[in-house]
Amino acid sequence: MHKIEKVAGPCADLARAREDAVTARLTSRLPLSGDNLAELGEALAAAPGWLAAPHGDFATGLEALVYESAAAATEAFEADFAMSRGMRSLPDLITALREERWAEICDWEITRFFCCVVPDPSAARHFGDSAAALADAAWAMSSRMQYNSWHFIAGNLPKAPEVVDRDHFVPPTIPDVAFYSDQHHHGHVNNNVRFSIRSPQSVVVDGRRFNGFVDLRLLRCDGAPFGEQDLLAAHRVSAFTARATGLVAELAAAGEQIEVTAFDSPWHWSAVTGGADPATRAS
Repeated sequence: MHKIEKVAGPCADLARAREDAVTARLTSRLPLSGDNLAELGEALAAAPGWLAAPHGDFATGLEALVYESAAAATEAFEADFAMSRGMRSLPDLITALREERWAEICDWEITRFFCCVVPDPSAARHFGDSAAALADAAWAMSSRMQYNSWHFIAGNLPKAPEVVDRDHFVPPTIPDVAFYSDQHHHGHVNNNVRFSIRSPQSVVVDGRRFNGFVDLRLLRCDGAPFGEQDLLAAHRVSAFTARATGLVAELAAAGEQIEVTAFDSPWHWSAVTGGADPATRAS
């Protein structure tokens, strides 16, 4: 593998067009207004309460925002998949932080985390034109991203012995673009992912900064690779989702009980295939 780090240039027409397309979808589907993602973030900060209430088909506005942001990115960036991850219960995390239960946080299962994966329906062509295979791939990606969240969280905790002793990755802070990862990345080999973008973001939870707490990932299985302008626009989308997550963390710190219940295996099956969940199929 060959890695290059560089300072990105300014946003140009392509990045602005990507952002404009995401903004248009979000303003049409969420109770937000603005001409760009920064303005949507300001509107969100001015009235964040709806993030904790049911919205549409989702139990919380946060879930709706995560889904719509990922779905908008799939469309706007001409991706085969877009995904966004996070933690299911910010109130549980805040309680554990306040009581300094570092070992308990390290022992949480990956199901404490979520990842919403939104494939483009046309991506089924990479999976034998099967919606079922596409749904299975989406859930496999979601599970892997839950694992990544589990791996990153310990790196944001105080260096207590139980934290130091637990295997973890250094939480990411720099966005990146990958080319031809279907030649070397095991998960990408299995799911035909050739080009990708990763845009991690930090979120402050009850006064503690968690690097790599959320991110946006964009995947293409063929065609043209993502470029720097795509990366710049994607980073703005992930920053918007991170801002929403931070606002929910503030609500949770003030006593609001908010939990993400969507984006499990049955949800992905239903969202991708429109049919019954895997448990129903098995029975």
